[in-house]
Amino acid sequence: MLNFMEEKMVGVKVQRNDGNDGKFTRDSVSRALRSVMLKDEGESYRNKAEEMSKIVGDKELHQKYLDDFVDYVELHIPATKH
Repeated sequence: MLNFMEEKMVGVKVQRNDGNDGKFTRDSVSRALRSVMLKDEGESYRNKAEEMSKIVGDKELHQKYLDDFVDYVELHIPATKH
C-alpha cells in the first residue's frame, strides 16, 4: 500500500526506528513532514493534496455515489423474505 501511495504522490515513507520495535521517531516524522510541506521537492505532493481535497471534500459527489450504489443494489439484488 505504501508503494502505491508513494507512486500516486499522496503519501511519503517515514523512516522507522533502527531498533527492533519498528516504531517511528519524532525526528523521522518531522523530516517526512518537512519534506512535503516546506521543501521544493514537496510541491508535487502539495499539488496532489489540493487536487484530492476537491474530491474527498465534495459531499455532493459522495452523496451521489451513495445514491447510485443504493439504486444499483435495489435493482440488482432480489429482496429476501423474512
